[in-house]
Amino acid sequence: MMCQVCNKDKTPWLLLKNDNLHVDEDGNNIGDTIYTCSYMCTQTFTKNLPKQYSNLVLNKEDFCYLKPILPKPAKNFEHLSFDEIMKLDEEKQVEYYTLRDKDLLLDSERYSIISDIEEEDRNTRMIENEQLSDEDEYLMDDY
Repeated sequence: MMCQVCNKDKTPWLLLKNDNLHVDEDGNNIGDTIYTCSYMCTQTFTKNLPKQYSNLVLNKEDFCYLKPILPKPAKNFEHLSFDEIMKLDEEKQVEYYTLRDKDLLLDSERYSIISDIEEEDRNTRMIENEQLSDEDEYLMDDY
């Protein structure tokens, strides 16, 4: 068999049912099957095919079609500053922290960074409001 793209006589890599894909001037199929010899030739040939051509593949056993089904990413979560969080009522704060924890659940490094930023904002706010006790100031001096 000759490769449809490079015309080399090699072992077939992909076999496709010729469903009006390779036709002569009169619109008649040229052969029952189309074959490509490599991944590169397949990529070249399938550029002009519809995205869903798997129904035309004759040697499906040679390919693995397993793909993970990932949930659609939710709208990007907008992280708020400490001041913005403090302006929310208690119910909205609980909702915010619940959504934030869900957003950061699978990314522990990002969670750590966001938590550090929030803690720093909280400490800055307390210093600005002079709400630190002498003991808290002593702890802050260790940094």
